[in-house]
Amino acid sequence: MSRQVTGLPPVVPLLHRIGTPGLCLFAVCALMVLLGLLQAGRGNSAESQRPATELKLFADSDATTEMQRQADLLKEKRIVDTLGAVPNFLWGTATSAYQVEGAWDEGGRSESIWDVFCHNGGAIDDASGDVSCNFYNEWKSDLGLLSLYGFNTYRFSISWTRVLPFINGTATPNQEGIDFYRKVLAELMARGITPMVTMYHWDLPKELDWREPEVVEHFVSYAKFLLTTFPEVKLWMTINEPFSFCFLGYHIGVHAPGVESKYDQFKCGHHVILAHAKTFEMFRNLFHGQSGYKMGIVINYDFPEPLHPDDKNDVKSVEVDARQRVGWFADPLFFGDYPEELKIVTGKHLPRFTAAEQELLKSGANHPMSIYGLNTYGGRYVSAKQPHEKQDSDDHGDRDDHDDHGDRDVDPLHPQERFFKDGKPIGDKFIGAWLYKVPEEMLLHLRWVNQRYQPHQIYITENGCPDPGHTQYAWTVDDSYRISFFRDYLAKVAEAVEEGIPVQGYVVWSLLDNFEWADGFSRRFGLTYVDFGTQLLGKNMRKEESQLSVGRTAVFTMLQCYGVMVLVTASADQ
Repeated sequence: MSRQVTGLPPVVPLLHRIGTPGLCLFAVCALMVLLGLLQAGRGNSAESQRPATELKLFADSDATTEMQRQADLLKEKRIVDTLGAVPNFLWGTATSAYQVEGAWDEGGRSESIWDVFCHNGGAIDDASGDVSCNFYNEWKSDLGLLSLYGFNTYRFSISWTRVLPFINGTATPNQEGIDFYRKVLAELMARGITPMVTMYHWDLPKELDWREPEVVEHFVSYAKFLLTTFPEVKLWMTINEPFSFCFLGYHIGVHAPGVESKYDQFKCGHHVILAHAKTFEMFRNLFHGQSGYKMGIVINYDFPEPLHPDDKNDVKSVEVDARQRVGWFADPLFFGDYPEELKIVTGKHLPRFTAAEQELLKSGANHPMSIYGLNTYGGRYVSAKQPHEKQDSDDHGDRDDHDDHGDRDVDPLHPQERFFKDGKPIGDKFIGAWLYKVPEEMLLHLRWVNQRYQPHQIYITENGCPDPGHTQYAWTVDDSYRISFFRDYLAKVAEAVEEGIPVQGYVVWSLLDNFEWADGFSRRFGLTYVDFGTQLLGKNMRKEESQLSVGRTAVFTMLQCYGVMVLVTASADQ
């Protein structure tokens, strides 16, 4: 069954699919939102705009004790009250082009490095993004989900090879691809949804290579093409998660282009930094003095805890780890150079910036038009102790050193990642996934970024978790675990805002279950359930064999209520 939202009142497909329990859930939430909107229209205070029982729905859904229920109520009230007081707070969800569009060989698109990588068996089960969610053909009904869920922003990426494909070695504008994104943007704006557009989400043209200096000017030319072709877009992210694609793609080789090299990741990172800096310089010159235009880069990191909080070396390793991973990209953009903690461990293999490049870098991130994109998911430990070849008996495969009795080398400059301590995981683990739930890391991460870089605005551009092991739609409707995840993480976002950290938006990954890179279709991060069927095999699926079911009702209804109430409160305060 294909997605069918367009042409019907947006609630109709939902009511058809969610059944009686979901219908009751939706009805109660819709009533709460309506009451909030009516109260806002009367001009009452933010506190009086919300009925006293509005948050009871979700606190009751997964609490096991009265004490837990009350604690959940307080968290939810804090989320709505605090985030609702932030003017123009953006509340949304995200996708990326290669992960959802499909149509890999349609409409004039040329091949990217991910097409080549997947067609050579680079992902699990030989999966690929050849079809995926078929967003290229189902975009209008998929965008209807955004209104259904109550979001006011949508983060998505543009496929470089769809709008500027390489033809006979030359980047050539493709009108069909341009028209596709113009339709997407027009639909979003007609719905009152702010587009947050990412220029690059890993689908590099196969003709290019992030290790080569020429890629910088290619990217800047591509970015200029986007900025001049789509001037209606005011909120841009240049590059998504450079740590991920440089480390995974040019060091350990599990992502495209599949390069295994000890030091090529640093060439990749160096060129990413220069590409962003030169693009931002062009951006601010193009839109100087025009209201609302902002640009940032998206840096991912899961903030760690020291394995032993009473060990000064483990405590130091936390700071070192953050500077080596976040600072790899953020330090040059804010301070003009790499952090010393990275220089020491990489030596001559870390490229150097010229004096002119350093001045360019420092003039960018501190500019008022610059913003900081932050992706974060789970938690971990770090330790200064270096592991032996043999693992301890309680390691669970992650080389936990807690029983070393001081017999291992200590090196805070080479932090070692752990997920277990005393035989126990740092947080709840999602079945088969890399993510451990540790809400506190959200707050620690935001504090660290704010203290070190003092960005003008921070947007949480990705946060979320996969469905905990469910593969069938009927099992996903009861989504109490992910309700707990979002409640706990959002409570930490609210706490950060209360501390004065300039968080301006929160974006959930993801709108749809999609192609999750090397994990193929085995991880379901979507607020919307997608039954891929034969899409697991890639390009042989027929359209009529695809089925999208609007599921996860509790999660998206919770997010809808939080988001709408946040928007109502913020608008009433303006």
